[in-house]
Amino acid sequence: MLDELDDVVRSVKGGASELEHVPPDLLQIPLATFGNVSLVDAVKLADTLAKDAAEWAPVELCFAGGTALEWPGDESVWAKLDGDLEHLSMIGRSIPPLVARLGYLVDRRKFRSWVSVGEITDSTTPAYLQALVDALDAYRGPVWTSGEIYLLNERYPTRETEEMRVEVYRKIPLTGR
Repeated sequence: MLDELDDVVRSVKGGASELEHVPPDLLQIPLATFGNVSLVDAVKLADTLAKDAAEWAPVELCFAGGTALEWPGDESVWAKLDGDLEHLSMIGRSIPPLVARLGYLVDRRKFRSWVSVGEITDSTTPAYLQALVDALDAYRGPVWTSGEIYLLNERYPTRETEEMRVEVYRKIPLTGR
């Protein structure tokens, strides 16, 4: 399903210079962002999330729709999600108070049921952006079941590496009913 969404994004003419494209293997539904976390704290976060996630049921989702530049400073083009959004939102809303017990203050308003497919560039034209949002709006992907959440370690580009890398620190199953 990620490749299908990627095909929709790439099908819009002019995208090479007008969109900083997110490759399918880096697409994610961000539930919360923790910033820089030590290894000891990452273990505590993962263990705490795993305890509560054991009570959360898997979520059925699909991509359906798109939007872009939704708030001041937002430079992203977003694929919207559809499906069991109430349950997904409950999971997203549960994380900030859960990790607050460990001393992490996470913005509870940050969660959105959207996935960034790319960011605009200095070359992005209004016509391209509208065509891309229209293509995403016309797309309804297959339904899939998300049966886990991931605690990720994002490695941003440095002098030694040119690309952002995302490493899975821990895969946490959603096993509730």
